[in-house]
Amino acid sequence: MDEPAIEPAEPEGPPRTPLAVTLSEGGLSRRIDGFDGERLLDALLRAKAAVMPLCNGRACCGGCRIRIEKSWRDRVTPSGRGERSVLRYIDDPHEDDRLSCQIALSAEVEGLVVRTLERQPAPAQAGADAEEINAGK
Repeated sequence: MDEPAIEPAEPEGPPRTPLAVTLSEGGLSRRIDGFDGERLLDALLRAKAAVMPLCNGRACCGGCRIRIEKSWRDRVTPSGRGERSVLRYIDDPHEDDRLSCQIALSAEVEGLVVRTLERQPAPAQAGADAEEINAGK
């Protein structure tokens, strides 16, 4: 059974001014737009970036993991205990890895530079792994 597509949350209320985010994927960089107060994950989903949040942005799967440029590390929303716990158990962890569902966009992060990572979980693979675990393999 196919997983339902996860749609980005639409900004509520009056139109908001877009904030530029630079996204690096597969060696190419492009500008994507986010909005003040929304999660970085929503901007990435709208831009069809290579993220696969199986938990729908609840900071428990690691599928929305991105890497932040060092110069931005202290300017984005600080990571919470739950996010740090998830990041501790992912493959190839790095100090600049974050979950995009836990980063709030604001004027303070206008121009944020992030990179998607090649190893994102695929729904089919995640489902197969869960089936193997449940079957005791």
